[in-house]
Order: sequence, then structure tokens, then C-alpha cells
Amino acid sequence: MSCGGGECCKQRITVEACWTLLHEVGIDRMIAAFEAGKPLGDDSSNPRTYDAYTAVYNVCTSYTTNAQTQKLYERYRTTLEDYISAKVLPSLREKSNETLLGEFFRRWRNHKIMTKWLSVFFQYLSRTYIQMKNLPSLLEVSYSTFYKLVYLEMKDRVRYAVTSMINSEQVDEAMLKEVLAFCEEIKGGDASKNYAKDMEEAINEATFKFKSLSL
Repeated sequence: MSCGGGECCKQRITVEACWTLLHEVGIDRMIAAFEAGKPLGDDSSNPRTYDAYTAVYNVCTSYTTNAQTQKLYERYRTTLEDYISAKVLPSLREKSNETLLGEFFRRWRNHKIMTKWLSVFFQYLSRTYIQMKNLPSLLEVSYSTFYKLVYLEMKDRVRYAVTSMINSEQVDEAMLKEVLAFCEEIKGGDASKNYAKDMEEAINEATFKFKSLSL
């Protein structure tokens, strides 16, 4: 998706107005679908999606300084933080064991969907300002936010749930694959390879013990 450079791409817009549009077009609809457990359709060709992209473009190009663009970049992170604090963590704190695992990875899948959708709106920001300033990418910001807010709080309970499942010899292989995939995926959001390393090691150890007992 690219801006054609017409009059629509030359209109000045504030970060607040841009973010209001982003909520109307995508963010609020995504969150509503996530909370209702409904699939999210593909609106990439929807004119409103283009309006949102254009609004971000206008913020990035209509001002003589980068102050507004920086605010837009920061708002991306705070939106993820607000959603996690309001919806994700409360839903996880009330669950345990396999119910917790199912919800944890449902929330992780949703988080990746939100990251993908927001990246469509923020293409111009990614190609220009983020690269020019050598800032963490949108993917890095998104994954590190999930790691710091969700994983660091829930890791002991998630790890306990996984190792208990393995030690009980009632292994959900699909769930185990999802756990290990998460350990790999979360590393892709940051240069640090320590992300989820502790859970990965515990799971590998429990899996080794399980296989040894099964021989």
C-alpha cells in the first residue's frame, strides 16, 4: 500500500485525531473480536484501512519536526500496554493449569494478529522514521511489550502448568509444540536471546524426564 501523493496526503492531522481514526477503523474492532472469540476478517482492501494508513502518513509528513511522529511511535506502545493491562492480564490471572495455558496462547495469537494489523497502518512510519532514527521495529516493540507485561508476570505459573502436564504423563502434544514455538517466536522481537529461555529449559528438562520414564 502506498500513498499516491494527492491532496488527501497533504492534509495536516494531529496525533490525537489520527489515533481516534485508528481506533475506529481497526483497534476497537480487533479488541471486540478478540474478547468475543470471533475470527477477524481481512479488511486490507477496505477504504477505511487506507484512510488509517493515510492518516499516519500525514502525521509523518505534515510537520517540520519529528515531535509528532515520535508521539505516534510512542502511542503504538502505550496502546498495546493499555490493552494488555485492561483485557489480557485480568483474563490470565483468574486461570490456572491447562486452562491458563489455553488462554495464554490464545492471547499470544491475538497479540500477533494485532501486531500484523497495526503494521499495515504504520508502513510509512516503519519505512522512514523508525529506520532513520534506528529505533526498535514495531515487531520488537510489540513482542517486548508482551514479554515484559505478560510473560514476566505469568512465566512461573505457565511453566508450572506445562511441567505439571508433562510430569502427569498426560501430554497435550499440540500444546507442547505451541509452548516451544512461543519460546522461539518471542526471541524474534528483541536482540536478547534470553527471552523465555528459563521456560524453554524447564520444559526441555521435563520432556526429557517424561521420555525417559516412557522407555
